[in-house]
Amino acid sequence: MNELHFKSLIEHNEGTIFDLLNRCYAGLGKIKPEYIKEWENDWKEYDNEIYYNSNTVGACGFVSYLDGIVVGFASWDPRKYPTGIIGHNWCPSRNENMAL
Repeated sequence: MNELHFKSLIEHNEGTIFDLLNRCYAGLGKIKPEYIKEWENDWKEYDNEIYYNSNTVGACGFVSYLDGIVVGFASWDPRKYPTGIIGHNWCPSRNENMAL
């Protein structure tokens, strides 16, 4: 079928992007376990910013789907325009089940 489509970050329920970030960075906890709590707090804060700043952070990112399964996401933060900040970006490996 191979239907590719995109949804903005704010089209997802709160907590969804946090969940994707946890999956995205899952291996980091094994590399730097002393930082995982700090990183999780940052991811929660980012997830919250999507909804509290829906015209900036929330409007500047998307989740991509192939046949209804997440195949990646990308984000950026325009609040320091004209300099943009690259946000979180990720494409899961073929072995990851990304159904939301």
